[in-house]
This record gives sequence, C-alpha cells and structure tokens, in this order.
Amino acid sequence: MVRHIGLCCVNDPRSVFITHDKRILGIVLQELNTLLNKHQVLSPAQAQNLRERIIPTIIPGSSDFKTLLEDSQKDPRTKNGYILKPIRDGCGNGILLGKNISVHEWETILASLGSHAAKTSVPLYMIQHLVPLRTFDWFWDEQRKVRKSRMVGTYFSVNGRFVGLGMWRTASASEDVIAASTKDATALLSVVPVDR
Repeated sequence: MVRHIGLCCVNDPRSVFITHDKRILGIVLQELNTLLNKHQVLSPAQAQNLRERIIPTIIPGSSDFKTLLEDSQKDPRTKNGYILKPIRDGCGNGILLGKNISVHEWETILASLGSHAAKTSVPLYMIQHLVPLRTFDWFWDEQRKVRKSRMVGTYFSVNGRFVGLGMWRTASASEDVIAASTKDATALLSVVPVDR
C-alpha cells in the first residue's frame, strides 16, 4: 500500500496515509481484533469505541470487498448504497456515487479493483456506505439568499472528550458531494467560546 501512495506523494507519506488516504479506516477496522487480542495495544473499551465510530471502509482484496462483489452480482441496485473515493486524489476530486453511475460502470470499476495488476494510470478507489445528509435552510449571501443546503465537517476529540471543531463545508442540496472541489460549496470556520 505504501508503494501505491508513494507513486503520487508530494507530502510526507505519513501525513498522506493518516489524514488523506481513507484506506487507513478500513485497515484499523480489519485489525481491531488483532490489536486487542494478539498485540494487546487496545483495551476492550477502546476497540469497541473504534468499532462504533469509524466509518466502515471497504478495501479491495478484503473479505468485505468479496462480499460486496457477491451482493452486486445478486442485486445490481446494491451500488446505490455506496460511494467510491479515489485513493490518490484529494479535495474530493473524482468521488463517484454508486447511484449516479451505470451498473456496467460499477461492475467495471469493481472488476478493476479486484484485479491484482493495479496500474498507476487506472483510478483506484476505496468504498464506503453512502450516508444520507440532512437538508436544511442556509443563508448564503444577499444575492443567493436562503437555500436548501447540506453540511459536512470535522471535530476533534482526545480520549473521548470534545476539544474543538475543525473545517466545515456547506453546499447546495443539489450537490451530491460536498468537498473542496464541489462547484457550489463554501468553507466555514468554527468559533467556540473557551471558558477562562
């Protein structure tokens, strides 16, 4: 995996792997039992905490990937519940929603991901369940006024304790993906009062 990351890396590979390459989410979930029982680096409570909070991420070649292949062959509508995220891009570039691509395109992508001969010229994806976002009214500006919108963002916690908000983005509800590359998206900065 590090070799694949190194092919396109212009940043410290540790930074790319931990913060940008979401495959780490799938790896951690796959290794939880080993980290808990064999290596004993996690307590049962920590392992359960990770299991409940990490977004299930399907990595090509994993048992979850094989299950997804089987499910997709049985029911072509399976694709509608998933999102494909490129592993070599950032800023939301190249994200595909299963519901927005044809069954043929979905099957072609899964077949290429299942191939052991991954080429650097072919986009590689990791797969996650599609999480529906709530729609709400958001005031954009005097020209655009209030519009139906959706929002995504991050928050920081240490030892399960909230320590602050990270970057948030909002976009028109007509956008399927809210990312830096989204045409109609706005970055929001968070302000949290601190008790003195």
